[in-house]
Amino acid sequence: MATKKFDAAVSTGEYTAADGTTKKRWMNVGVVFENDNGQLSLKLETVPVGPGWSGWISFFTPKDKPMPEMNKHSEAKANAYVEDDIPF
Repeated sequence: MATKKFDAAVSTGEYTAADGTTKKRWMNVGVVFENDNGQLSLKLETVPVGPGWSGWISFFTPKDKPMPEMNKHSEAKANAYVEDDIPF
C-alpha cells in the first residue's frame, strides 16, 4: 500500500505581502508516494508551463488539512446519488 510522503509544488513567481515582504507564489502540482519497498513515485496532477516556472519541482511535508464540514444541504445532495439496490 502506498503512503503519501510529500506534496509536490512549483514556484510560479513572487508577490508582495501586506507587510511589504516579498514571498514566492506556489502551485501544487502533485503528490509523492512511497510504496512498501521504499520506492518513491510522483503523481502529477497538472504540468506547470509558462515563463514563471523555472523547471524545478519542490517537495514539502504534507500539512494535515481538516476536511470541510458539510452542511445539511450539501450532505443531502451527496446522499441523493447513493442507492441501496444495484440494478444489475
